[in-house]
Amino acid sequence: MTLGAGAKTVLMLAGMTVVLWGMHEAHALLIPLVAAGFITVISLPVVVWLSERRVPRWAATLLAVLLDLAVLFGFAGLIGNSLNEFYGRVPVYQDRLAQLTEGAALWVEHQGLDIDPETAASGVEGLGLMDIVADLFQRVWAFGSRALLVALLVLFMLFESGSWRTKLAYVLQRPTLDLPRFENAAREVQKYLVVKTGLSVFTGALCGAWVAMCGVDFPLLWALLAFFLNYIPTLGMFIATIPPVVVALIQFGPGTAFLVLAGYLVINFTLGNFVEPRIMGKALGLSPLVVFLSMVFWGLLWGPIGALLAVPLTMVIKILLASTEDLRWASVLLGSREWLAEKRREWEDPFEAEKRRSLNPPTRPGEVEEAAKPQPVLPPLHDEDDEQGSGLRPRPETEQTEDQAEAG
Repeated sequence: MTLGAGAKTVLMLAGMTVVLWGMHEAHALLIPLVAAGFITVISLPVVVWLSERRVPRWAATLLAVLLDLAVLFGFAGLIGNSLNEFYGRVPVYQDRLAQLTEGAALWVEHQGLDIDPETAASGVEGLGLMDIVADLFQRVWAFGSRALLVALLVLFMLFESGSWRTKLAYVLQRPTLDLPRFENAAREVQKYLVVKTGLSVFTGALCGAWVAMCGVDFPLLWALLAFFLNYIPTLGMFIATIPPVVVALIQFGPGTAFLVLAGYLVINFTLGNFVEPRIMGKALGLSPLVVFLSMVFWGLLWGPIGALLAVPLTMVIKILLASTEDLRWASVLLGSREWLAEKRREWEDPFEAEKRRSLNPPTRPGEVEEAAKPQPVLPPLHDEDDEQGSGLRPRPETEQTEDQAEAG
């Protein structure tokens, strides 16, 4: 039975629903696995650097894993200590914020606007802004508590990384053409993760130093918050700005809060518009709309950790789609304009491909051997045998000779 286009679409949507439901239910297994994959990509340059200095492969892998463990446990310790102090101050901050809101509502009421101060204060208490920040850090710390499982996964992935090229060469139908694409894709993801991690560390250090200079409580906590949320494009730093500004408002008033806000805006604008594009270039390759939607999608699917991993996950999906001709249209929708302009030079022109498929298959042994050879990714606009660009293959030489004889 042949299915129509509508039935195929319904089946595809049903299959996607089942897959997404399974990914949501299996998040306890999939999140450490995906995180270990990205940590492996970041750790590979360390292994290569040590191997180039004549360190044995197994020793370089163990050193890289130990370095990853030190970083993970270091972050977990910093977050744990900061959270213990922050939890003790949250009720005080909530009460003080409610008082400030009530005072502001009274001032607005004196200006002639109808507003209930008690309702405004209770609304701020119900919002629980500080509880939201604490919950985010608690989720990150809970993920860090699985560091042993992640470290074991990274260890085995690093040991297996050397044989992946050979395995892919056996799996792929055209390894000569497809392996360089996968290598370029892996370098794109690796460049994004390494550069983004370095910029996140730099951003967190600047934000923490600025908050400490302003005298706001918990500068280390706000530095860690800026580091983690900097992985979330567009909205990450906006969310990271709110808690320290609110704490500065509670501690010192509007003047210091405005100063903290101005410092965050300068840091975000400078790094986001000048430093990061110059360093990363076109490594991202995603349109701004897709970046925002991916953050929302993965955040709903896997929570805050999914939002942190949204961009690299979407990059990997886009690369896999671009490597498959049947699903390449989806990668075109996900990619940015610059990425699409670059890929158009790699991909085969669809009109030329359709023209070749319309031709009869080769019949002579020499033509069969010639067709079996790997063809270039970018075929010329007109083949050398097709000087007139008509799209028709010249007739065999024997037929041409007979025609010339009849004409003679």
